[in-house]
Amino acid sequence: MLSRTQVINNGLRLISANLIADPDEDTESARQAKSVYESVVRAELENHPWTFAKSQVSLPANADAPLFRFAYAYNLPADFIRLVELESRWVFSVIRDVDVDPVPPYELHGRAIFTDLGAPLSIAYIRDVSDDPTTWTALFGKVVSAALAVELAMPLTKSEGMVSLAEKLYEKELARARRSSAIQTPPKNIPDGSWITARLY
Repeated sequence: MLSRTQVINNGLRLISANLIADPDEDTESARQAKSVYESVVRAELENHPWTFAKSQVSLPANADAPLFRFAYAYNLPADFIRLVELESRWVFSVIRDVDVDPVPPYELHGRAIFTDLGAPLSIAYIRDVSDDPTTWTALFGKVVSAALAVELAMPLTKSEGMVSLAEKLYEKELARARRSSAIQTPPKNIPDGSWITARLY
């Protein structure tokens, strides 16, 4: 199982920086890593609908409705990172042309979602698991380590070449992890686009 120390050290190895024994130790590597760790992990969680970090919840409507446009407001979970599904519909579409089952209108306002859908509102979302690397997949751990390497390369090595190398390694690890996550997602039917449906008339 991954630990915070392992994730950080894997990133430090990529840029040939000094390793740490504990994230709270008084060394330059530890101080620099600690200053960016949380923001880097949360950014990577937001970057893709990772299957390992998905969670579902049924939200009650707030007592106070939005002032205009929408009928209901729902507070998002405390560990919310990114919205993935709204009432069993993906909030993004591969084909944005003809959609037989469109996503209902909604807007995110701070830590709340506004919509006309009545309570309870079912959503799937990416939850914040930044403090628990044991729940991550091995490939996501590599993504975070590579992202940390990008952030730490200049402060610790003062080398633009090392920054460039870290960026290339990050892109490689991100592509691998995204492919793995996509493979684990069941196939979904995509509606025909206008080029197909036009031939029916």
